[in-house]
Amino acid sequence: MGLCEREKCTGCGVCFAVCSHDAISFVYDDLGFRYPVINASRCVDCGLCSLKCPSVNPVSIEERNDCYLSWAIDDRIHYDSASGGLSYIMCRRIIESGGFAVGCIWDENFNAVMGVIDNVHDLRKTIGSKYVQSYINDSVWKEIKSRLGSGQHGIIIGLPCQIAAIKSYTNNHRNLILCDLLCHGGCSPRCFSDHITYLKRKKRLQKITGIRFRGGKYNCQFTLWNGDKLLYKDWQYTDSYFYSFMKHGLFHESCYQCQYAKANRVSDITIADYWGIDSEFVKNKHTMNGTNLVVLHSGKGQSIFNEIRHMVEAYERPYEEAVAGNDTLRAPTDAPSDREQILKSISQYGFEYTIKKDPVNRRYIFDARKAFLKAAFRKYIPNIFVKLIKHVLRS
Repeated sequence: MGLCEREKCTGCGVCFAVCSHDAISFVYDDLGFRYPVINASRCVDCGLCSLKCPSVNPVSIEERNDCYLSWAIDDRIHYDSASGGLSYIMCRRIIESGGFAVGCIWDENFNAVMGVIDNVHDLRKTIGSKYVQSYINDSVWKEIKSRLGSGQHGIIIGLPCQIAAIKSYTNNHRNLILCDLLCHGGCSPRCFSDHITYLKRKKRLQKITGIRFRGGKYNCQFTLWNGDKLLYKDWQYTDSYFYSFMKHGLFHESCYQCQYAKANRVSDITIADYWGIDSEFVKNKHTMNGTNLVVLHSGKGQSIFNEIRHMVEAYERPYEEAVAGNDTLRAPTDAPSDREQILKSISQYGFEYTIKKDPVNRRYIFDARKAFLKAAFRKYIPNIFVKLIKHVLRS
C-alpha cells in the first residue's frame, strides 16, 4: 500500500494523522506546499494511510442541495466578515451550546492553520478570508478526535479537501457538522511569506499583529496591522500577492484537478459568496456588505441552519442559479497558460521580482493595472458620466 499520486495529493495530512508508527513525514516544494513521504524502515504496510486518503478512497457525496441567499442581521458581524457572516454565527452557536469550532486562523508566524476554538472571544480570529493554503497540524487532528471521543459536539469550517479528510478521519461522526467553503484554490505559502518579508523590509515595519484580505472598511484590499493601526494597504488588483491569488497561477497542483469542484458536495453545508444572484431580487435588500450562498446537504446542515435562522436574513433560491454564478460548483479552476513560466521565474529570481520586473510578466502587470483602473473608474465615476463618455466615444 502507498500514498496517492503526488499531483492528486492536497496535503490534507490525514495519512500523517492516522499513522501510529511515525512512518510519515512532510517535505515542502519550492512554493511551500507540503507532501507526505513514507519512511520505509518504519512502515508496517498496514494500509491505513491509503484507506483514509480521500484521493485514493473518495468519501461519500451528499446529493441534497437546498439553496439560500443569506447574511447576518447583526450589522457589525456582517460588516467585518468576508461576505455574509454565516460561518461566524454557526460557530458561535455551537460554542455557546458547549461545543467547539475549527476554522482557519493565523499562527504567530502568520502561517494559515486550522485552529480549535471553544470560546467566543477567540472566534474572531476566524473572521475574514485568508487567501493562502492552510494546514491541519497534528495537535488539531488529535484534539478533534479527543473532543468527539468525550461526547462534545463541534463544527468544522474548511476547504473541501480538508472537509473530505476530516470526514474520512472521523467516519462522518454524528456530533460533527462539516461545512466546506467554496474555493478557487490554495495559494503558495512561500510566496505569501516572501511578500510579507518584502513589505516589512520596504516599509520598515517593526511589528505586524494582523493581516486581512476581506471584510470591514478595507474590503478586498490587502492590509497589514499593528493593533488598530493600519500599516499598509493595497488593492487586490495592484498588491503583487493578492493579484497573484486572483490570477490563479500560484495554486496547489491538485487544485487544477480538484475532485470536489462540482455541484454535489462532501459536506453537510456549503458556504460561499453568492455570485450570480438575480439583481432585481436583491434590489431593495441590505446586501452592500456582501451575501452568503448557503447550501444545505444533510440533516445536520439543516439542523444548524434552523438554529441560527432567527439571526440571519435568508431567502430560498434555485440551486441552478448558484451553480451558474459560481465556477467551482461546475469545474476546477483552470491554470493560466503562463503558469509554468511564472513558476520558473519565481524559482530563479524570487516572487517580487517575477511579479513586478521580469519581462515574462509584463503582460501580467499590465492586466493588473488595467483591472485596477477599471474597478476604480466604476466605483468613483457616477453612472451618468459613464453614459456621457460612452455617448461621446460613439459619436
